[in-house]
Amino acid sequence: MHWLQEKFATAEGEQEWCDTLHLLIERGQFDAAETRLLEALEGLESEIAGLCRALPREDVILDGWEDLVDAIEVQEGAPITGVTLAITNDADTAFEKGSFHTPDVLLSLYTDEQWNWSAASHEQLLDECAKEEPGWTGAEEDVEVYLEVSGLERLNTALLFHKQRFFFRDGETGHAPLRYVDFVVGNWWRALRFHQAVAAEMAAAPLPACVKLLTGMVDMRADAVCLHGGHARAAMVSSRSLPDAVPASMALVSVNDEALAPAEEEAGSMGSLSAIRVTRVAPVEEGESVGAALRRRVAEEAAAEVEEEPKRGLFARMFARG
Repeated sequence: MHWLQEKFATAEGEQEWCDTLHLLIERGQFDAAETRLLEALEGLESEIAGLCRALPREDVILDGWEDLVDAIEVQEGAPITGVTLAITNDADTAFEKGSFHTPDVLLSLYTDEQWNWSAASHEQLLDECAKEEPGWTGAEEDVEVYLEVSGLERLNTALLFHKQRFFFRDGETGHAPLRYVDFVVGNWWRALRFHQAVAAEMAAAPLPACVKLLTGMVDMRADAVCLHGGHARAAMVSSRSLPDAVPASMALVSVNDEALAPAEEEAGSMGSLSAIRVTRVAPVEEGESVGAALRRRVAEEAAAEVEEEPKRGLFARMFARG
């Protein structure tokens, strides 16, 4: 049995493992995150695990980065001080088998006119992302820059059509299904490779020093966010601090008391950039399991007669699409 099967037997165990990766990526400690993921890949013999091992960081590339740098440098009026960059999958790709699906790249550029990116600390940026409506919402600059990501298509497609994207913990179980572990690890590998690709571009052709770049994922399960540029490596407050060597058993504090969903459907709304923490379901009622709570929420939403946009995760509203 793989050791993560026992770790993921409870939602708390899965949360602990994922939260460590969240914090490593938030701090830009990509090598440490990759070490933990390589440990997780040991003993996993599957298509996903093979695709992860066969995908080195240099194979994931962002095309069009030079255009982004140029657009920021020639911006007229107020200078660009904030950029959000994410990858997502079009919901329709969940039904298009037989070809490889490359994630879409979502990009927005901002100035200090509506929200002061320049003065914001790392912690303030992440806290702003957590609000129902971040201060910069709707203030994107009308700049035509298009980026594409290459190298992720095989792993991305395999994750899109994975057979075990959910794990409902309804009864007493001593371990999670191996295929579910495989799915979670694969999602984190994809996320890490994307963040590393951005960091490589930043190293080769940095954005102007005043610009802060937030990167994340939209509906792609492993939803860690990273801040690049603008002194992103400055010291963070203790609530987000993490020692360089993280013990595998380290317990991390949850951001709230809501129950954690074991997974969220991969091909969800493109308008949701669920960053930093795993997707959450409605609070579990007395005597109700996490899996039952998830199914209850889905049933309630399906039965609702009014069209109400579901509450988005952290960092979500900036990429809303109607």
